[in-house]
Amino acid sequence: MNKSGLILRLTVVVIFATFAVGLIISQVFFRIAYVNEVDAGQRKIEQLYKTVSSTASIASYLEDIELVNEVISGLISNDIVSGVSISTEQLKAASDNYQYNDSTQTFALFSPFEKDRQVGNLFITPNIQEIENRANKISWDNQISITIQATIITLVIIVVSYIIVTEPIISIAKRLHQVKIGSEERISLPNFHKKSEIGLLVGDINSLLDRTTLQISEERKLRQQVEKLSKHFKLLFENANSPIVLSEPNGDIILYNQAFTDFLERLNLPFKQNFGPYLRELFDNQLALDQLIETAFNNNEIASGEFLLGYFDQNKPVWVQTIISPTVTEEFREYYQITLHDISLRRQELEQLDHKAHTDQLTQLLNRRGAEQQISRLMQQKIPFALLLLDLNKFKPINDIYGHDAGDEILNYVSTQLTKCLRRRDLLSRWGGDEFVVVLPKLNKQEVIKVCDKIITYIEKPYFLKKSEASMSVGASIGASFYPDDELTQELIIKAADKAMYHAKTATEDKTNVIFYDQLT
Repeated sequence: MNKSGLILRLTVVVIFATFAVGLIISQVFFRIAYVNEVDAGQRKIEQLYKTVSSTASIASYLEDIELVNEVISGLISNDIVSGVSISTEQLKAASDNYQYNDSTQTFALFSPFEKDRQVGNLFITPNIQEIENRANKISWDNQISITIQATIITLVIIVVSYIIVTEPIISIAKRLHQVKIGSEERISLPNFHKKSEIGLLVGDINSLLDRTTLQISEERKLRQQVEKLSKHFKLLFENANSPIVLSEPNGDIILYNQAFTDFLERLNLPFKQNFGPYLRELFDNQLALDQLIETAFNNNEIASGEFLLGYFDQNKPVWVQTIISPTVTEEFREYYQITLHDISLRRQELEQLDHKAHTDQLTQLLNRRGAEQQISRLMQQKIPFALLLLDLNKFKPINDIYGHDAGDEILNYVSTQLTKCLRRRDLLSRWGGDEFVVVLPKLNKQEVIKVCDKIITYIEKPYFLKKSEASMSVGASIGASFYPDDELTQELIIKAADKAMYHAKTATEDKTNVIFYDQLT
C-alpha cells in the first residue's frame, strides 16, 4: 500500500477527527454542485449551438447581417449567455457588451452546401456569474444544514483538508486555468505530493498538455498545408494555360477553366454540358482514344496520348496531348480529370524536321535515309517489290565541263523525268551523287521491264542548258533486284541491285543498259 497515498492520509485524519465528516461532506457537495452547474452550462451552450448552427451557417454563408443579428438575439436571451459574436471574412456582429475571454467557446460554421468548407465562427461567452450563483445557492443550502450540525468539527476538517487536499487542488486548478493550450507552460508539482494521487494527477495533466500541444501544432501545420494547397490548386486551375475539365463518367461537365472556354472558341464550337465521355466528340480518331483509355485504366494508369481533333481548318490541324486521370471521392463517386495541351506547333515542327531529314534538298525527292525507311516499311508489311538502282551515264563530263550548277540542273531534270514515269504508289529517291533508287511495289518482271524502258526513254531526251546554251543528254545504268525473290533483307536486296547495276555499267560503258540480279546467278 502506498504510504504517501491521499486515501491513507485522509484515513489517518478521519481517525483523529471523525467528527469532521460534516464539513468534508459540505465541501464535497460544494464542488459537486459547482462542477455540475459548470458542466450543465457548457452542455446547454453546446445544445444552443446545435439548435442555431444551421441558421447561423446559412447566415454566415449568405453574409446576411439581419439574419446574423436574429441568431445573436436568440442566443443572448438565454440567462447562461453573457455575450455572442459571429464573424466571417466580410462581416462581424456581436451582442451589446460582448467581451471575449478564456471561457468563451468557439464553434466553427460550415457552408450548408460544402460540409468541409468553413464560412465563419460563432463565439459564445457563458454567464459565469449566473453559473456560480446557481452553484453557490445549491452548495449554500447544503452547507447551512451540515454546518448547523457540526460547526466545531467543520473547522478542524477545513484546516486539515486545506493543508492536505484543498490547497494543492486549488493551486493546480488556478495554474491549469492560466495555462494556455498549445503553450510550453506546465503545472508545478505541489509539495509533499510527489508520490500521491495529486502528484500522479499533475504528471498526467502535464503529459496530456504535452500531447495536446503536439496535436495542436500538427493540426495547425496540416491546416496551413491544406489551405496552401487549396490556394495553389485554385490558382493553378483558374490560371492554367491548358484546358482542364472535370466530368462525370457519362460525360457531364462538372468544372472547367477559362482556358477550356477559349479553346472551344478557337474551334468555333459552342459550349455544351456534355461532349460525350472523355470529351470524345472533339477527337478525330475516337476509337483510338477509347482503346488508349481502356488499356490505361485496366492497368491502373493515367491515360495519356496525342490526338488530332475532329474540328479544325484543313490548313491548320489541331493536335492535343490528352491526359485523363480517374478520381474517386470519399463518397465513392467517380470523376475524370481531362487536361488538353495544344501541341500543334510542336507537331508541325517535328513534321518539318522529319521531312527535312528524309528529303534531298536539291531534288526534293526522298534521300537515302527516307528511302531506307520506306523500303523497311514495305518489307515489314510483306509487300513484294522491285528495286531499281540507277547510275547516270555521261554525267561526270557535264559536271566537270559546265560546272556544278549545270550538274544540279541535270539532276533536277532527271528527277522530274523519273517522276513522270512512275505511279503515285511507287517510290523515287536520290540515293546519292548521280544515283537514284526506284521501288516498284507489286510488279512482275515483265512489267518492270516496261517501266525501265519508259525510264530510259524519258531520261535520254536531250536537255537544253540555258546558261551554257548547250543541249545534252544523259543515260543510265540500271540494276534491278526483287523482294523477296532475290533477297530477304534490305541490306542484301540493295547490294543485289548495286551488283547488277555495276555489271550494267561495265558491260556497255556510257550506254543505257538494264541488268536484273537473277541474270548474274
